[in-house]
Amino acid sequence: TSVQGNISNWLDMFCSANNFIVSSDSSYGNDVSIINPYKTNNRVINLTSDKVVLVSGYPKLTSDGLSMTVLPTFNFMPMDVILIDNSLIDLSAYSNSSKEFNKSMFLDEDGKYLITQLDYSLENRDSQFSVSITAKARSLYSKIAAVEGHN
Repeated sequence: TSVQGNISNWLDMFCSANNFIVSSDSSYGNDVSIINPYKTNNRVINLTSDKVVLVSGYPKLTSDGLSMTVLPTFNFMPMDVILIDNSLIDLSAYSNSSKEFNKSMFLDEDGKYLITQLDYSLENRDSQFSVSITAKARSLYSKIAAVEGHN
């Protein structure tokens, strides 16, 4: 993002914009990320079988987004973009009722999904040792940006 003038002009512009997301994570060097999800990617993580272990079956697509549970072998952060092969996503329909939704609108054509929520379950007395990831199709943010007039 560029602004003419000095740092106070930039801060005024930054504080008045509603399209930035601030994310912090103390487990990753106390970094604070400030990104515009409509324009840029924070980190892109290619999820291949040698990098991630699925815990509870294939990723599923719901109206909340892509959901999957994996072993916490990587330090995922909100606003990371995960790259996953769409053929691994469970799109099965469980009924023919009218309550079913069109899941294809939540698929990203390029297999890029923006992490919106992480839920850790780390127990040392039980068998729960996983992280649940919820992510939204990256293309949904691009479509919003196109509607709002962003590049």
